[in-house]
Amino acid sequence: MNYYSLKYVDSQSHPGMQQMWKITITQQHRGDKGLLAHEIFHVGQWYACLVLASLLAGALGGLVHPYCYALAITGPWLHHWLYRTKPYKRLSEAMATRIQLKRGNYTGTQWATKWLKDMGMSDKWAKWWTRL
Repeated sequence: MNYYSLKYVDSQSHPGMQQMWKITITQQHRGDKGLLAHEIFHVGQWYACLVLASLLAGALGGLVHPYCYALAITGPWLHHWLYRTKPYKRLSEAMATRIQLKRGNYTGTQWATKWLKDMGMSDKWAKWWTRL
């Protein structure tokens, strides 16, 4: 059973994109197992944030004040809000890229190292995350 939905599109700003449980990949990258694994990892992060927000809302609602249960409403958007912060985005993309490199059939890692460095990661850490 898949916990995500997959759609192939003709064009978009990135080869693969994730929004909540929905993944879109360009037709040009159809069959790229590494890219699909990368996006599935992001879907897993979204589910983890959803569960975390729900558990936090339940704990605070039971221990602090019943109005805190309303925090569960933030669950579906928590991953996307966190992704807007540089540290979370860098770590999230580094982990997903590492999975992509392991699952994909790529000839080199230079493109991944450059991509992580373009996000502001140091050369040392970009090379560490892209090692195989």
